[in-house]
Amino acid sequence: MTTFTHADVAEVARMLRTDGSTPSFRHGTATEPLSGEQCVIYALGFPNGDNWAVRIPSHMSHLPDGAISNYVGAEARILKDLEASGFSFAPRLLGYSSAFDNPIGFPYLVLTWIEGKPLEWTSAVPARRDVRDKILRQMADIALELALCTCAEEAGKTVASTFPRELRANYTRGGPVSTAADS
Repeated sequence: MTTFTHADVAEVARMLRTDGSTPSFRHGTATEPLSGEQCVIYALGFPNGDNWAVRIPSHMSHLPDGAISNYVGAEARILKDLEASGFSFAPRLLGYSSAFDNPIGFPYLVLTWIEGKPLEWTSAVPARRDVRDKILRQMADIALELALCTCAEEAGKTVASTFPRELRANYTRGGPVSTAADS
């Protein structure tokens, strides 16, 4: 079982600062971190307005240490590659440790915090068509930017060819509508 305290998490963030400032926890994460399938996330804020996330894959503690270390190292490489490619929708990697020998005692990533709220999408929400269309356009813009930033430069390969036919199709409430290019 992985045991660390919120003070350990704050220490890791403080160590990455060059100005010596101490973070405070945001969104109640000092007592109840955000929790996903693989990790817990602590949100931290600094006096200058910087907001960071400390992501600890503690839910993977059942795996061998080497597998967890490799996972964190691979995730850090992906985030570095995304930043180097110019992809603007991913958090920036501020620091990480793929080792267990650190103040937390477990591998971690420190990222820029991205404000937001979960998307609510049902047959009735969002109710207005223009809002639904705006969200879909934003999602398409993100997917296209990711493809443009990460598409392998192979002879004859286009960005459009990296997307499955289903993603290239025009969608309506009833489902995909074939286009002339899909015929």
